[in-house]
Amino acid sequence: MKLIDADKLLEWLNAEYKKLKTNPYDDYSSGKRDMLDIVEQRVEDGTFSPTPPVQPDTPKHGDRVLHGIYGMGTVVSGVYIPAPTVIVDLDNSARFHPVPITELEVITDDQR
Repeated sequence: MKLIDADKLLEWLNAEYKKLKTNPYDDYSSGKRDMLDIVEQRVEDGTFSPTPPVQPDTPKHGDRVLHGIYGMGTVVSGVYIPAPTVIVDLDNSARFHPVPITELEVITDDQR
C-alpha cells in the first residue's frame, strides 16, 4: 500500500483547477473541473485515508492462548508495557514465559 500526503494532493488539484479554461461552454474543461471537485471533496472527507491497523485481542489473566511455536497456554499476568507482553503458563513447559501479545491468539470456548 502506498500512502500519500493529502495536503500535497490538494495543492496539486488546486493547481490543475487553475490551469483549466474558464470558458463555461467548454465541455472538456467543465467535466474536468467537476472531476477535480469530486476528488478534492473525497480527499477532504477522508475517503482515501489509510485504514487504521487492527489491534490484536488483548489477552487477559486466565485466557487460554495459542502461540505458533510454544503451543497452548494460560495467561497468568496482565499486559506489560512498553512492549505489550504477558506471562503465559505453557502446557508443554514447566516454567512461565513472557510472550508478546502480537504472537498470541486468544482461544474461545468453541476452539478448545
